[in-house]
Amino acid sequence: MNIAKTFVKINNQFKAEEFYLKSILSFRTDFGEDYYRLAEVDFDYGLFLQSEGKISEAISAHKKALTICLINYREKHTLVLYLINTLQTITFIKQP
Repeated sequence: MNIAKTFVKINNQFKAEEFYLKSILSFRTDFGEDYYRLAEVDFDYGLFLQSEGKISEAISAHKKALTICLINYREKHTLVLYLINTLQTITFIKQP
């Protein structure tokens, strides 16, 4: 994931997306679908997608992150609340 963030900073979105996807696949393969660190990667990937104007895909990534957080942390965790707020904001912005 750090490599993906580096590519974002040097404005290479193609490589950034490639490394976000590699990171997500690696976590899922090595640790399973509900691994707590995967929530952070899905969240960051969602922010990246949002910055690229890929709103529907960003919402999907954030929903995956939220599901993982709810499984691991329950409703009162800070990241859960932040994800809910982020999803509400993106959904509101997406509306015509």
